[in-house]
Amino acid sequence: MTTIFLCPRCRAILGHRVAHDDQGAAACQTCGCRFIPDPCDYCNGKPPGHRPCLEVEAFLREWWSAVDIPNLPKHRAHLLKACELVTGEDRHTGTVLTGLFRSLAAAKGFVHFTSWGISHLMLGALKLLSEQDVWVNGIVSGAYTSVIQEVTKPTADESLMMNIVAFPPEASRYKPHQKLLVVDGLLAFKGSANLTTTGWRKAAQQREMIEVMTDPAEIAKLHNIYFSKPWLQWGSNRFMGLDDEMKMQHM
Repeated sequence: MTTIFLCPRCRAILGHRVAHDDQGAAACQTCGCRFIPDPCDYCNGKPPGHRPCLEVEAFLREWWSAVDIPNLPKHRAHLLKACELVTGEDRHTGTVLTGLFRSLAAAKGFVHFTSWGISHLMLGALKLLSEQDVWVNGIVSGAYTSVIQEVTKPTADESLMMNIVAFPPEASRYKPHQKLLVVDGLLAFKGSANLTTTGWRKAAQQREMIEVMTDPAEIAKLHNIYFSKPWLQWGSNRFMGLDDEMKMQHM
């Protein structure tokens, strides 16, 4: 079992282990949020060898910020196989759009994205994914009214694991314009194609650019800059406030 930890505040990828200091405190390097132990009476006595009651990795797990992958090499191989239609290695069993759907279907833990516009078909695919215990977080700029209406009320009521914020064109001047989609921190798509059926079908005709990334370290770096920082500024998290410090208490 391999666990990928995320920041509960900005959803940055923290990695498989979360470094902490001698007091058990840790911090997200992307948003600066610090996770501070909230010691019990026995902790306050600081007996030798006693560790904080709630350690950072246990805390992140309680805050829905730990993704467990049972067999990481197998899962990574599955994702690489799923995206072959996008990379061009396989063009006999579907299209570029097929490759995107196969990649989404292979997700085990989370899908994060930013896009300028989104199709209702894509929203449906993501909503179905969220019903399979996959966390979906996204920012959509330049969104049509029907998209904003869909992600604002119905989605919040119907899917606890899907959290998308959308902005109309007139409010998107300074909102994200990058196109990025990350699956489990192991696979990413970036380029010029919006998360729309038109955009991805145009990519098959070389009228949009889509680049596939498979290096987890490079994906985490890109994700934490181009998804997590916008999410910190414009995203929403219905489970927690945006404090600079979070006391690590049991929920």
